[in-house]
Amino acid sequence: MEKVHRCVAIRSMDCIVRIRIFRNYEVEKMVKYIKPKMISGQPVWELPVREDLIYGKPDYVDQRAKYHCFLEGHSLCKKYYQNTDHFDTDIASGEILAFPAVACKACFEKWKREFNVGI
Repeated sequence: MEKVHRCVAIRSMDCIVRIRIFRNYEVEKMVKYIKPKMISGQPVWELPVREDLIYGKPDYVDQRAKYHCFLEGHSLCKKYYQNTDHFDTDIASGEILAFPAVACKACFEKWKREFNVGI
């Protein structure tokens, strides 16, 4: 299987359809991922969004950022707070399990312990 060339996310109402497109531009599969609401008490993996008005960069994601697990707006590592309903920088938890290098180490370990993932 070839490496992913790009990932396209299409948002419609409360679900996000992710399409993985490969180098030969064939669509591998279409996966429906329903993102839980912020008040639901379910963990959401998102990139932290920053706002730096001094440099004229409102709402940007640092290129070196890793995914953090947010629970009711607070990251499990306690470094970030953000409204997870407002931003669409999320990833499915199955992808975090497959590629743990893209996640914050502290959030990943706490998430595995608290939600009995991978046991």
